[in-house]
Amino acid sequence: MQTDDHAKLRTTKLRVDDNGSYKYFGGHDDQGNLHAGKDDGHVEFRIDVVGNRWKVENVEFDDNPDGQLSWKPDGDSAVIIHNANTSGMDVKYSVVVRDPRGQIVRCDPMIHNEPRG
Repeated sequence: MQTDDHAKLRTTKLRVDDNGSYKYFGGHDDQGNLHAGKDDGHVEFRIDVVGNRWKVENVEFDDNPDGQLSWKPDGDSAVIIHNANTSGMDVKYSVVVRDPRGQIVRCDPMIHNEPRG
C-alpha cells in the first residue's frame, strides 16, 4: 500500500463474529472511533476486518463536510479511509461487511476532527 508522505496512517481492527456481532479494537478510544487533531494534517485510517467469512462491501458516511472523507478498498477485508482534516467535524461512519450467504452488517463508530488541536 502506498500513502502520501505527509499522511499519517493509523490502523484499527474490526472483529466480526460468525453471528454478525462486532467489536472494534483500536481507534481513539479502543472502540473504533477515529480522531485527528488540528495540526495532524491529512490522516489515513486503515480498518482491518478480522473474521472467518466477512468481506468489505462499502464504507458509508452519515455526513461528509466539505468532502473531507473518502475511502478505498485494500484487498477484500481492509479499507483505507482518507481524512483531509481541513476543518472540525463529527461524522458517523459504517464499515459494511457481507458474508458469502449475503448477510450484511453495518459496523458504525465515529470520526472526529478536533478544530482546536
